[in-house]
Formats: sequence, C-alpha cells, structure tokens
Amino acid sequence: MLNRQDQDSYPGPNASSNWRATARFTEGFKKLRTFQGSLDRHLLDEAEKLLLEAVAMDPAYEAARFHLGVAQELEGRHEDAARQFEELLAVDAKPQTELLYNAGLSCFHQYRDEAYTKAEDYLLRAAVTAEKASGEDPTGQTHRAMAVLAQAVLAQVYSHRAILREGEKSEQFKSIAEGYYQKALGTADEALKAFDSSQTVIERLDPEFKNDIGWGIHNALGHAKMYAARRSEDPAEKDRLFQAALAEFKEALKFYPNNIRVLSNIGSAKLFGAQGQTDPRRRSELLAEAEREFERVLALQPDYDFAFCRLAQIEVERRNFEAARKYAELAEKHPSEMKPQYIKELKSKIENEANSSHIEGNTYFGKVVRLADFGAFVEIFPGTDGLLHISEVAEHRISDIRDELKLGDQLLVKVISVEGNKVRLSRKAVLREQREKSAEPGTRSEKPGVH
Repeated sequence: MLNRQDQDSYPGPNASSNWRATARFTEGFKKLRTFQGSLDRHLLDEAEKLLLEAVAMDPAYEAARFHLGVAQELEGRHEDAARQFEELLAVDAKPQTELLYNAGLSCFHQYRDEAYTKAEDYLLRAAVTAEKASGEDPTGQTHRAMAVLAQAVLAQVYSHRAILREGEKSEQFKSIAEGYYQKALGTADEALKAFDSSQTVIERLDPEFKNDIGWGIHNALGHAKMYAARRSEDPAEKDRLFQAALAEFKEALKFYPNNIRVLSNIGSAKLFGAQGQTDPRRRSELLAEAEREFERVLALQPDYDFAFCRLAQIEVERRNFEAARKYAELAEKHPSEMKPQYIKELKSKIENEANSSHIEGNTYFGKVVRLADFGAFVEIFPGTDGLLHISEVAEHRISDIRDELKLGDQLLVKVISVEGNKVRLSRKAVLREQREKSAEPGTRSEKPGVH
C-alpha cells in the first residue's frame, strides 16, 4: 500500500499559504488517485510534475512532499521517494503510520543491505505506531490493518536479507541468514493470523486495502519458503518447499492477477526449482515454465530489467550462452530496478559458465572455500566453485570432512561432471591417477595436467 488516505487526512499542512501551490497539489493529488485506479502511466507522469511544482513553490508543504514521494515510488524511483519521506520524518516529532510505512517500503524496494536496515527500522516503528493507535481507538480497524500490512512487508525485508546472505561462505553469515529466515516466517505467520481474523472488517473499510495486505503477506511467506528451499540439501525437501513457495505466490496473485513482482517471484521459484532438479525432463519443463512467466512479465512491462536478468539465467541453465548474453545486454540497456553492479556480475557469471562448459575432465589446483557435512566447496578459478562430495575426497572412507580438509586448504581436484551450473569435483580421481602413473614401469611420478 502506498497511499490509502484522503487528501485532507495527511498529518501536516494540507493547504499552502501559496494558493498556486495548493492548486497544483489538488490537481496532482486527483491525477495520482486516478492513476492508482487505472494504471495509466501518463496520469502518473502528470501527477508527479504537478506535485513537483507544488513543492518548488512551497518547500514546507508536507502533504505535497508526501504525495510526491508516493508518485516517485510508483515510478520506481525508490531512492528519490525515500528521500522525500525521510526529509518529512526529520521534521515530524510524532510521525504517523502512513509516513513510516511508506519510508520503509521505499527503502525495501532499493534491494540493498544498508537500505534494508532502514526499512526494518521504519516498518517496526510503523507497526508499533499503528498498534498503539488501534489500542487508543478500538473502533479504528484501519490502524490494525496498517499494523498487519507493515508486518507483511517487514517479513519480506527479513526474507530478502536472508537471501542476500545465503551466498556468503562464512558460518557467521549463514547463521545470520537463518535468523532472518526464521524472523520472516514468524512475522508473516503472525500477520496472516491477524489478517484472517480482521479481513472482513478491512474489506468493508476499503477492498483495495485488503488486497494490499493479502498480497503482502502471501508474497512474504513465498519468499521465506523459497529461501528455505534454496538452502535445503535434501532433493525431496527442496522440491516440497519450492512447491510451497509457489502456492504462496499463487495466493498472492489472487489479490493482484497481473502484479509483475508476484509473476516474477513465480518465475524465479520455477528457475530455482529447476536448478535443484536431478530429473532432466522435469528440469527442462520447469525452465520452460519459468521462461513463460517472465515473457508474461515483459508483455506487461516491456523494459523490466529484472525479467531480462532472469531470462539470461534460464539460458545459462540451458547452456545457451549467446542468448544469455543478449538478455544481459537488454537488462543493461533498460535499467529500472537492478543495480549496474548486479548486471556486471551477471555478465561475468555468464562468461564463467561458458568457460566452465569445457572444463569436464580437467584438473585444477583449487581452494576450499566452504565446508558442509556432505563435502566441501572448492573454488577452481575466480567465480566458479565446485562440489567435492565427501565420497570423492579420498580413496579411503571418511566419516567427517573436517578430518581431511579445512577452510583455505589448496588441493588438486578433477572436474568429473558439469550439469547446468553444478560442477562436481573429485580428489579421489586425482589420487588414483597419481598412484597408477607412479606404478607404471619406467615412468616417474608426475602431476597430471594442471590448469
């Protein structure tokens, strides 16, 4: 929810001493509300222009600044929107829930760790403020609904922070990710219970309000379950969790059938599900389904860089690197949500994957970057890790990987298979080759070809 209030309900001056500023604001506000019902982009552009003029004429015009932030958030200019809301917070000793919520939402949509920290703070304050207002006014169900909505977005912040940390190698960050994941599930579950008990009243107040809350809660639960699936090592459990995540995203889609974020989440869940599949046929089906979801997204928003990035990843899974490069270039040409650094890293990953498609059978001098009960992850060249399963570490049976290896160890490993983005390694094969070579009569022991 970005703006669920009447023009004259905003806390702060709603009319400027400058009558021209008031006139611009009134007209801009009407166009903004009309846009939210029609999604006519031209109306949003006009609304923002009028609200900018109102603020330029009277910088202290709080209602105009607030709704300018709303317009900028809808435009996808999240940093500009956050700046408007934070400047209002700086002069508001007792900020209302709507201002705190919108500040949290615009920070969340920046998808950066520092911005997530701010989002968490604003949304927690929004939930507390709304709960307090609800307690002071038992008939004010809107306050309770706002508290639930703040919790729903807060759950998404937690799940995004978990996903951000899941790729980290250190045990400390893995523990932080797990903590965020648990917070995401707990917060979303709590919000869902509150929503279920009050949605009839909420719908009577404002049907769109109900849709905003329902969408936010199920989207948050989907994110949390998708994170859980990605971190699971058990194939059956991974598949079950991906299906549970998809079910939550589909529930979210019932509230807003053409919401590109939910459609993108469905596509992402199918892509991640494909990456964890061992059945080639099912893997191919999931990749095709993911592709269709992102094509649907692009039909709704043709220049959405996130969709181009995901399509590039799908083509990497298919080992179609030329198509992957084209999608990455499209993402770069149409920046809207993804940071330039992310697209740069994606393009680098495409090239690494293209190079790794020719590495099967090669031997590398790698470095242990992560340990798990089932084996070790070894970096064989920058940007490319492979799994050294515990059964491939030595020629003898070992029960604990840590008895043989530690973080930072350097060792020779052979690439025994490459499937999609999964590289499987063997140290046992290298040791066997070395032993066999040294046993050959008339030959000296020498290292196999090392890259």
